[in-house]
Amino acid sequence: MNSLKMNRAPAADAIARFEAWLDTVTGDAGYGGPVIAPRTTAAAYCGPGFDWRYEGLLDGYAALYRSTGESRYLDWIARDIEAIAAAQLRNGSFRNSYFEFNPFEGGMPHEPAMLAAACRARRCLLEARRSVPAGLDSMLDRYVNGYLLMQLWNKLLQTFNDWPTSEFQFFTPHAVAAALELLLEYGEISGEQEKLEHYVAGAAQSLLNVQIAGGPLAGGLPPSSRNADSVSPFLAARCLPALHAVHAATGNAACKSALDKLAEFTLQHLDEDGAPPRMRFKDRPPMRFPLVFGAMASTLASLARVNLLEGALLEKALPRLLGQQMESGAFCTAEGFGCRKRLRGTPDWRDVMPVCGWQDKVYALLARHHEGGLPQQSAGEEKTPVRVRRRKATFIENQSSMRIEDAKGAVLYHWEKKTHWPSVCLL
Repeated sequence: MNSLKMNRAPAADAIARFEAWLDTVTGDAGYGGPVIAPRTTAAAYCGPGFDWRYEGLLDGYAALYRSTGESRYLDWIARDIEAIAAAQLRNGSFRNSYFEFNPFEGGMPHEPAMLAAACRARRCLLEARRSVPAGLDSMLDRYVNGYLLMQLWNKLLQTFNDWPTSEFQFFTPHAVAAALELLLEYGEISGEQEKLEHYVAGAAQSLLNVQIAGGPLAGGLPPSSRNADSVSPFLAARCLPALHAVHAATGNAACKSALDKLAEFTLQHLDEDGAPPRMRFKDRPPMRFPLVFGAMASTLASLARVNLLEGALLEKALPRLLGQQMESGAFCTAEGFGCRKRLRGTPDWRDVMPVCGWQDKVYALLARHHEGGLPQQSAGEEKTPVRVRRRKATFIENQSSMRIEDAKGAVLYHWEKKTHWPSVCLL
């Protein structure tokens, strides 16, 4: 179903406008900006992050090169791979890789997700007969052999930890899935498939072990192996490509069965327009807010990667996602921060402030299902009324800055783009 194409004109315009916005937050070292997530925010650090923001961007660049033939996408892939390599630490992990907990290193699932996307982008370069950046393969080797297998492999659980500790008793399935995708990609690049078989088999089995067998959450994968009372459809759907890849590489029939059950769960728990609830529970109503639009796009893209995204669902999801694009070219991050059962009239500032690590997922979905050339666009200025707790305020973004002012004009937040820290952060 990867041949599904969306309405070309609005998708092309949205992609071009987003790329114009992205250029405004791209510095010499990488993509910057604040991070907003359901658990917490990292608005006080705005420097480059080396987390899953690269996942959607690299996948998007590869898809757009294949559909448009424009060489700039290959240039961007090479540039980004070089930036990722420059951010690697001596132990193999990466600085500023923990998304909403930046600046911090060792982020899971961020690091393996970013590197798996780099492997897929590497394939695109080779298809185009472009040279692979010199540091890529050594970077992968240092991470996989020096960090992932050496420090994160849990011999007792036979799967991957989130942190380097021998006593860790739990794991997160979506992080294990990202590690699996990376291992399979790396094995093909390095020719070390046989060496990695043990790790692939153990990690895949750990996913099968925690898949929920029955009840209202049947087929889902919990956010953590410690309990099976809840499922995030977004995080669970991120395991679909890993199960598909393991089955394709090893013929493991149990992974194919788990894939089918997880896909059925995912599709069953999406709204008609493709929006997932934040959390589904075993014995109480779902938690609906906040709806993070990047999570919605990622869920749909995960289905697309395993050829299970129906055209009718995509057509309903498209207007919802495109409707979030602002004058700046960025997409609103979410809907419903600070809400419980119903939306309020004025959005929370966290709903509006754009985050590169969610934007990339909308971009990747649009790029995956778009064909043809793109128009020229430039980033505009956005002014949107928002709430900062109980205060009325305005979010303002232009090509050089993001800021939030209260009703009296007092500045609550001000970030000059391409700098590492905001000059004002009173949020």
